[in-house]
Amino acid sequence: EIKKNPLKYICDWAEDILPFTGKKIFEVVALMTPSLLLPDMIIEGQTVKTHISVLLLAPPGAGKSTCAKSLAYFGINPINIRESSQAKLEEKIEESPMFTLIIEDFASMSKDPFMVKVVEGVIGEEKRIQRMTMRKELDLQVEACGLFAGVPLDLQNYLTSGYLFRIIPIIIFHNAEEHSMIGKKIMGGVKTKDENGQRKEIIKKYYEELLKIQEGNHKIQQIKYFNIPEEYRNKAYEIWDRATQIINKKLGVQLNFFRSLHEFLRVMISHAFLDVFNRKVEDNTLFIEKEDYTFALDMMKREIKTKYDVLRMDVFIQSIQSMRELKRVIESDKVSPEQKSILQNLAQNKKLRG
Repeated sequence: EIKKNPLKYICDWAEDILPFTGKKIFEVVALMTPSLLLPDMIIEGQTVKTHISVLLLAPPGAGKSTCAKSLAYFGINPINIRESSQAKLEEKIEESPMFTLIIEDFASMSKDPFMVKVVEGVIGEEKRIQRMTMRKELDLQVEACGLFAGVPLDLQNYLTSGYLFRIIPIIIFHNAEEHSMIGKKIMGGVKTKDENGQRKEIIKKYYEELLKIQEGNHKIQQIKYFNIPEEYRNKAYEIWDRATQIINKKLGVQLNFFRSLHEFLRVMISHAFLDVFNRKVEDNTLFIEKEDYTFALDMMKREIKTKYDVLRMDVFIQSIQSMRELKRVIESDKVSPEQKSILQNLAQNKKLRG
């Protein structure tokens, strides 16, 4: 069943355990493990990593810990920082340079210079972790992806540090109706049989089968190359160029959104590999289909919109001096519900007059 449509299967499972949240998160998080198994892309003679990393910002109780535990179960050599000391983390990285890094409280961890270096190594194109200790020098080439979780209240911290724009951001907010529906589903979803646990095991085995493909222990050939139709690349560029030009014009600055194109490519090929049993693989080449393109295009649009929402609200908050002004903006029809939630979180870190 999972092979018919693996992403839908995983998202349906996630939505059952995290109503109004699971699908939003796992549409991207489900692609992290496949992305970690894929080789680099070659773009204009340069290698670009395929590994997907995610910044997940959600209020307490929205499912960050559940998401982290699930990824630790599915992920390749997961390293959960809450369970690891600095020395143990170094040891784990040395034991397995391919790993999934999971940080559930990224705001506090980002104050540790060592953790900052590790994260930069995980999300950077060089894929290298370097550190000098009293005992030895750590210099490792790594294959890694990361899930970095926090609360929207720390949004300003991620904005100023640049992390919001260096990896795929997912910001979760629930309106009043969704809040009520989540509570209703919790009380109506009590079961004596753990069906979600069974599906979780199926998902784990599915990822293990993808690993076998890349280890060369499967009837499907190991994926080394990607066939991406020129039409898809051209259309994605046109949409990206039009959207980013409009955003820069509205904001009055020239910002670079090149990483969004890289994320589009990462999501597209990872989506195809997740669905590899329904894709053509020939001469170690994975052929990208329209379904992969349309999904990745939608994700790119959402990613760019999220970044624009944050940037626009950051501009707003700089000009707002009082609670009265803030209330007027929040009540405006020109501001979307997502932007209002972002603005309220940014406002909590700024002292406003009464």
